[in-house]
Amino acid sequence: QAERRHLIPGDLLFFTLDGDKGRHVGIYEGRGVFIHAPSRGKRVSRASLDNPFWRQRLLGARTFL
Repeated sequence: QAERRHLIPGDLLFFTLDGDKGRHVGIYEGRGVFIHAPSRGKRVSRASLDNPFWRQRLLGARTFL
């Protein structure tokens, strides 16, 4: 799991949603919040890494410069 203290705005966050099959990516905004498209056809929204749903599914993060 990614160390949240090392996250910087713009980092990509990687989640697993359905075992090894489902992958999900968000963009870290800062202060424990990330933006993502919840599902096809839905609006981009903000979510909290404090939410147990996301916290349990976070695989890691990457900084791309």
